[in-house]
Amino acid sequence: MCLTNVDENRIPYAKPKGYDASQYELLLRVFDDGWRQMFNKFDPMPNRKTDTNNHGPFSTDNIGMNYGYPDGSYERRRKIIREHEVYQQGLMYFMANDPAVPAEMAKWGLAKDEFKDNADWSHQLYV
Repeated sequence: MCLTNVDENRIPYAKPKGYDASQYELLLRVFDDGWRQMFNKFDPMPNRKTDTNNHGPFSTDNIGMNYGYPDGSYERRRKIIREHEVYQQGLMYFMANDPAVPAEMAKWGLAKDEFKDNADWSHQLYV
């Protein structure tokens, strides 16, 4: 994900269709235990953007949901891609909007000037 904390270039996360906050319950337990390293895994890029990826015990990885991808039909792969999109979009929405999540995440959003032809999300799925 390419994120930014520059207000003029930041798009707040939208709640994706199919959003289920219960998918992120374990993340709240991790935060309750005091872990905050997720906020240190925004690898800096030019123009105050980040290359944000998996980090820690609960993150952008949708664990186990990619197993059917390598041998899946095109239809099955499309469903897996969509599940990953909803999971990651929901995770970012959750972290920016849930009152139980530390406020650090609310200042981040998608970069307006990246992936304009794909609703500002990367085209690539890391499987």
